[in-house]
Amino acid sequence: MFGPWLSFPTAFVLGGASLALGVQLARQGTRRQWLLWLTFNALIGLSALGLWWLSGRHMYYQGMTEHWGHKGWGGFPDWQSPANLARWLAWRPCEVGNYGSRELGIILAALALVGAGVVAKRSRSQCVLLLGPFGLAVAAALLGKYPLAHRTSFFLAPCLWILAASGWGAAVAWGRRQGRDLAVIGLLLVAWDLSWLLIRLVHPDAGLDYRGAYAFVHSHRHAEEAVWSQMAVVHEVYYGKEDPILKDADFSEVERLVSRQRLWAVLGSNRHDLRQRLEGAGGQVVLAQDFSGVSVLLFNPKKLLAKGANDQ
Repeated sequence: MFGPWLSFPTAFVLGGASLALGVQLARQGTRRQWLLWLTFNALIGLSALGLWWLSGRHMYYQGMTEHWGHKGWGGFPDWQSPANLARWLAWRPCEVGNYGSRELGIILAALALVGAGVVAKRSRSQCVLLLGPFGLAVAAALLGKYPLAHRTSFFLAPCLWILAASGWGAAVAWGRRQGRDLAVIGLLLVAWDLSWLLIRLVHPDAGLDYRGAYAFVHSHRHAEEAVWSQMAVVHEVYYGKEDPILKDADFSEVERLVSRQRLWAVLGSNRHDLRQRLEGAGGQVVLAQDFSGVSVLLFNPKKLLAKGANDQ
């Protein structure tokens, strides 16, 4: 009952368990068992609703959808075209696999697809138990309530591994019936993973270097200069809530401020739209520094720059 209070993804796991129990009861459930199932759902539902009301609903802010959206980490889909949406949906299992087992996402997803069929033939309720949390998490992401990418999808990795193992077992059994030895495929998988390991050792993935960006701003800014960050919650981790900084939700204020005083902006390197909005609001970039997926921009008011040029 209190699982969601310990971890938000537990709501999806318990939801999947409820669906699996429902499938099982649909075949041979008694009236008492159905009443117990309904009671279980009511308790979990009340607990999840209470958590959402007291905590979860306060986490929805503009910066969350921007940071986790299709222009950020991809936890929310791009609704601009059906093709983009379909691509996002198809990549979710691979995303889970890549985060849990680096660079094996496509292979694990393909094996899991086979494994789902194998498990479904053996037990529909077990298949629902493994696929239910994924389906519920995808639905929440489509509704814009839970980003499904990177660490937020890691709770689904055990389900993917179990399904992939079932798929691999089915492939081995098929090979034996055909009189074929599939050991070479295992060697190819090891070679694939080892190759990616060597690539990542030579060219590490630095991720988003917000820490380096914030350190640069703090070492160069003057006290009278404002600072805005697209992901201000990360700034609070390093510098606390006492350090003054304009947050994601303050962007409308930032647009008014940039025409009057110098402003530092920390944002994703691909957020050209935010830069254009600040330039359109009266700011001009006089300094730009990149930090692995994160850009630091220093804006000066255009009217002050123009006035200085005229004075000269």
